[in-house]
Amino acid sequence: MRIVSETISLRSEPVSAPEFHSCARCDLMVNSVSGVDLPRISGLQLRTRSTVSDVRSGRQEGDDHGHVFSHDYDMTGLRDSKKEAVRQRLYEAALHRFRMDGYENTSVAAICKDAGVAKGTFFNHFPNKADILAVWYADAMQSAELQRPAPGKLSYADALISWPLLAVAAARNDPDLWRAKHAYAPLSEAIQSAETEADNRLRKQTIELLSTTSHQGLLRAHIDLKAIADLYLAAVTGTIREWLNTGGRFDLADTLKARITTLINLISA
Repeated sequence: MRIVSETISLRSEPVSAPEFHSCARCDLMVNSVSGVDLPRISGLQLRTRSTVSDVRSGRQEGDDHGHVFSHDYDMTGLRDSKKEAVRQRLYEAALHRFRMDGYENTSVAAICKDAGVAKGTFFNHFPNKADILAVWYADAMQSAELQRPAPGKLSYADALISWPLLAVAAARNDPDLWRAKHAYAPLSEAIQSAETEADNRLRKQTIELLSTTSHQGLLRAHIDLKAIADLYLAAVTGTIREWLNTGGRFDLADTLKARITTLINLISA
C-alpha cells in the first residue's frame, strides 16, 4: 500500500495561483482562487509518493532543509471519526432540548447552537428532527433487548411477558419522546423503518423461543408458530399504541402482562 502526502513550498516572493486546488486526502489547500497572489514561505517542501515504510522509519525524499508534512494514518477514517463526533453532539443536544422544551418547541437552530455547529450542519447528518426520534427509538429498543436475561434463565411464559416490559421502561423514562415518536411516525419514513426493524426482530425472536418451547412439548400440538408470533407482536404493539392514543389512561405494564398471559394460556399444552 502506498500513501500520498503533500505540502506546499513557501518562499518570500508572491506568486500568482492560476486556480484553486485541495489535497484529496487531507483538504490541505495547495493553491488559491485564480489570479490571487499567494506569498510563499521558504522551508516547506513538496513531498510525494512516500511509502508507508518510509514514513514509519522516518526516511524522507528530497532536501533535508524543508519541513515535511506526512500522513501515516488513514485520512478518510479521521474525517469519518470527526463526522461521527459531530453527529453524536447533534443527537445528544437534540434529545436534551426535546426533554427540556418539548419536541414541538425545539428548533433546529437551538439544537445546532447547543451542539456548537452551524445550522446547515444539522441537515448533513439528519434530514429533519423526526430522524432524531427514529434513532432514539432504535437505540431504546436495542437497549431493552440487551437487558434481557440470558436464554434459558426464564420460562418461555416469563420471557414473553418480560420482553415488552423492558421496552415499556423506555416509555416510562421518556414518555414525551415516546409520544412524539408515535405522533410523527405516519409522516416519517425513518421512524417507520425503525419501528419495522424492531418489530421484525421481536417477531423472529418470538418464533425461535416458541420453536424451542414446542420441541420441549410445552405447547399445544400442530399450532402455527409464525401465526402465534404475529398475534403476540400485535398484542404488544397494539397495547402500546392504545396506551399512547389514550394519553396513558391505563397501566401499560399490567395490561400487557394480562393480554400476553391470555395468549400463553391458549397455546400452552
